Amino acid sequence: MRMFDKRLAQHGEYFGQGVTLPNSGTKALDGGPACLSGAAGGTGVTIHCKTAVAIPTGKKLQLIIEDCDTKGGTFKESCSVTFHKGTYAAGEHLGEVVLPSQAKKFVRGKLVSDGNCTGTVDVYPYLTR
Repeated sequence: MRMFDKRLAQHGEYFGQGVTLPNSGTKALDGGPACLSGAAGGTGVTIHCKTAVAIPTGKKLQLIIEDCDTKGGTFKESCSVTFHKGTYAAGEHLGEVVLPSQAKKFVRGKLVSDGNCTGTVDVYPYLTR
């Protein structure tokens, strides 16, 4: 078992739990925005497979992280990670992105698929150090 399969949610916060992957299009994660002020550069966002996940050949799934200085302000993309074809078992770690050191106070996420991705995931911040 790899160590990162056991990452714990920071302060029990989730960007999304049991989120069904978008078949095509964008799905905003409803657990944010999270106030991660002062933790940027030492905080990552991980995707953990709640059920089996499949990304078909020629398709992709992206986790896009957005940030803003205020909770109700205009959020802009600060970083992202792209996943290509593959199958992942329930309980596996799909991947992660580390927040840039200049990330703003409030952070939220969304999943974007260009088609036929299946499964459910948990998305949450964790301390990288």
